[in-house]
Amino acid sequence: IKNAPAGWKTDDRYVYIGRRNFAEDLLQSKWHNPTPLRTQEPQEREDNLREFSENFEISALRQHVGELKGKVLVCYCAPLPCHGNILAAAANFS
Repeated sequence: IKNAPAGWKTDDRYVYIGRRNFAEDLLQSKWHNPTPLRTQEPQEREDNLREFSENFEISALRQHVGELKGKVLVCYCAPLPCHGNILAAAANFS
């Protein structure tokens, strides 16, 4: 979101992948990471992303990841490591 251009919310090339955000008037995406970070410690982020990846691979949502191919994924984490990196990699190999 930090680097998303004006008008991204109505541009089909962009897909929001985060949780509900009242300040930005964004609904929770089906692609959100269900486990929020409690701190900004690098080890917690690494553990969180490993858990997301493991759960995503066995989730029903995995079969729909092709919907993200060629899209710009929008999340608040950028430029830090993000579950969006996992989603993008899966979409590119779908």
